[in-house]
Amino acid sequence: MGNEVLAQRYRESQGDWFGKRGISWKISVVYRRVEGVLQWQGFFYVIQACSQESFAVKAIMHHVLTTLKQDHLEINAAFFRQDNAGCYHFARTILACRHMGTRCGIRVVRRDFTDPQEGKDAAGRSAASCKFPIWAYINERHDVCTANGMKIALISHRGLGGVRVVSVDTIAETIDTAQT
Repeated sequence: MGNEVLAQRYRESQGDWFGKRGISWKISVVYRRVEGVLQWQGFFYVIQACSQESFAVKAIMHHVLTTLKQDHLEINAAFFRQDNAGCYHFARTILACRHMGTRCGIRVVRRDFTDPQEGKDAAGRSAASCKFPIWAYINERHDVCTANGMKIALISHRGLGGVRVVSVDTIAETIDTAQT
């Protein structure tokens, strides 16, 4: 899931509010079953400058798979469920799945796309729950104007349980070293 959040200051004039660019975020939610128990983990990628292109989607998908394999060696297959944005349907994204699986050691078995009338998915619900720590951080007289500022806001107030927050300036920057 991709979205943008407007940069916000604790006190800002009306002139500061209009015409500003948002900070992109991409959210991935992973489910896995361990001994009959369903577990989940979220990955929040906060990106200062990001275009909604196939390159960004592929980089994030690859990072999620690589991180999962490092943390859980037993995982060997993945199913992706994504929204209907064009960057997920792009041929290069679809073709890259096989290569990603080979490199990470997790085979991408299937990719599904959600129906627009289907309602909120797991990533949408996670996005809604992460707005509270951002607002609370701003109400404590902090500004959230950069990707790193948003990361700090997200992990403030004891963070979000089960969620990793990654902050990068651009998607071209390696996201392997920016992880918390």
